[in-house]
Amino acid sequence: MLHSGKKGTGLGIVPRALARMREEFGTRPVDVAAAIAPCIRPPLYEVDIAAAIVGQLREAGVPDEAVTDSGICTGAAVDRYYSYRVEKGATGRMLALLGRIGEEGGRDAD
Repeated sequence: MLHSGKKGTGLGIVPRALARMREEFGTRPVDVAAAIAPCIRPPLYEVDIAAAIVGQLREAGVPDEAVTDSGICTGAAVDRYYSYRVEKGATGRMLALLGRIGEEGGRDAD
């Protein structure tokens, strides 16, 4: 799981993480499944972070069909998601969980 905001995206945290995964675990980009969670998006934010991340994933060799984008803008749904940018830093927290169901070796594999 990786968080990539404006600064991290600009600094290439996604391709750097993929390179590190390759070095440490032998991970190949063609075997990566990527999901872009809810995040702030235009027009509520001047930078399209999600689009930049998708571009970085493609450039690194992650197949288009392996990339899922929630399409949700946190700034447009502050009743459901916390948005630092829209709520001007008012206290809020988000929690992210990562898991797969029904994969070989997983709980539902039987």
